[in-house]
Amino acid sequence: MGKAKGRWTEELIEVLWAYRCTPQTTTQETPYSLTYGTEAMIPVEVAEPTIRRQMFDLNLNEESLAVNLDLVSEFRDKSRIREAACKIRASKRYNTKVQPRCFQKGNLVWRMRSDASKIEGKFSSN
Repeated sequence: MGKAKGRWTEELIEVLWAYRCTPQTTTQETPYSLTYGTEAMIPVEVAEPTIRRQMFDLNLNEESLAVNLDLVSEFRDKSRIREAACKIRASKRYNTKVQPRCFQKGNLVWRMRSDASKIEGKFSSN
């Protein structure tokens, strides 16, 4: 158990990289792609031969990066719209149990006192 507690610093870099390369729920995109306009390679892909590395062409890659940089603002706008839609859905789901009430002047309502915890005894002033 003691060895596992001390290893968190070694694991931190991998955890952060995994977070940056995982699509988020609200935007459906990775934080890395929103920042740099392109997808990142995970460390396993760098160490092991994958189709992505075998088919790599430097000239084509540079052209693709230039195109992605031109489109990154549109890409971010689309993600911003998805995030707003997700927040609206969450607020609708959260507010399904809220009962709207209208108060008129003269209605009796409960009032919360800010110093309610400071009341001393049942005969203290209101």
